[in-house]
Amino acid sequence: PKEFKKSNFNRDNFIILFIGNLNKNKGLKTLIKAFEVLNLKGYNNIFLYIAGKGKLEKYIIKKSKRLKNLKYFGFVKEDEKIDLLLNSDLFVYPSEDSYFLFVGRDDVVFRQRDYNQLAEKIILFYNNPELRNEVSKFNIERFTKYFNIIENARKIENQIKDM
Repeated sequence: PKEFKKSNFNRDNFIILFIGNLNKNKGLKTLIKAFEVLNLKGYNNIFLYIAGKGKLEKYIIKKSKRLKNLKYFGFVKEDEKIDLLLNSDLFVYPSEDSYFLFVGRDDVVFRQRDYNQLAEKIILFYNNPELRNEVSKFNIERFTKYFNIIENARKIENQIKDM
């Protein structure tokens, strides 16, 4: 794995990010195939950064040696995850078993395992900074609403009191 350093970021590049368990059900092979399609189409300034550990680690290391714009960081600490998120243009989590989408728009969802359609959606984001900002704002608002730890603790406390 490549050592994580803030110097790995070049703002002239478009950075796609995946952080998570590197297991088959996370859709990583679909993401990497979509990335290969982008390379074949000549999108040389699009990079794929992958961080995490799991059963597909050897596969990802092998792919990262063959694809110059694929960077694998291995396991990263929490502060490094934040840096990766803040410095990426698009976070893609193509899980094959996750049904909770943070998107806000139907035109950016893709069919499971359809790497060509995923590549098209990445190009849509690449060419449309306004769309990236709109979806980012929506996701931050939704995440804050549904994953606010203090609010969720209050809800649980109220449910316990009502028992």
